[in-house]
Amino acid sequence: SVVKRENAILLINGDYYKPNYAPQMYLIRNKQILKDGISDGFGIGFFNDGSLKPIEAGISANDTLNRGVIHSFMFGPVLVSNGNNAAKSEVSAPHTAIGVVKPGEYYVIVSNGRYSDSESKGLNLNQLGELFINKGCTFAYNLDGGGGSEMIFQGEILNSLSDGRERDA
Repeated sequence: SVVKRENAILLINGDYYKPNYAPQMYLIRNKQILKDGISDGFGIGFFNDGSLKPIEAGISANDTLNRGVIHSFMFGPVLVSNGNNAAKSEVSAPHTAIGVVKPGEYYVIVSNGRYSDSESKGLNLNQLGELFINKGCTFAYNLDGGGGSEMIFQGEILNSLSDGRERDA
């Protein structure tokens, strides 16, 4: 439904947001503050210059907007920082993540997971970080994962959904 409503070519799941979840968290989309708050340090911003950078803890939504953020995403953690793997190894699972080679040049990775040995157990965060480094990314960030990990391109779901169905939009 989101693909049709937004006339999207590429659609992935992003951050985890519910109005009563993480009261300090804020939400900026298209330079508009949709939910006000203070950053807890687990967020990134797409900036006017095309860069993708972490948002420091203690920064308000208004200050973030004034620094040139177009969109904010809150989840984490950082996978790659300054070209180095910053991720700790965890349980393999489905993930959705984004990395930047340079402003305006991004990689998006959506991994399957939580299946039997014959399909995919998923990736741990360290493995995900290595994939981004191998693509030349200097910064990468884990977005929401698990059962919501999904990539749709031109109306076609490209990955296997670990919940066996799409989540509500």
